[in-house]
Amino acid sequence: MSFIPKNIKFPKVQKKKIKNLTSTNTELVFGTVGLKIAENGFLTSKQLDMLKLLLSKSLKKQGQY
Repeated sequence: MSFIPKNIKFPKVQKKKIKNLTSTNTELVFGTVGLKIAENGFLTSKQLDMLKLLLSKSLKKQGQY
C-alpha cells in the first residue's frame, strides 16, 4: 500500500526552466524607451512596479530643461 495523501494543503509550485536565448533584435516596436536584459531570470510584480516608477521618474527629469 502506498501512503499518498488524497489532498495536499500547500502544493509546491514548480519553476519553469529558462532557455538561454540570445536576442539579436534590438529594435523597438512600440515607444522610444525599452529595457535590455543581461541574463535570464524571473521578475516579480514588485520589481516590475519599481522599474515602472524608476523609468517614469527618469523620463520626467529628462523632459525638464
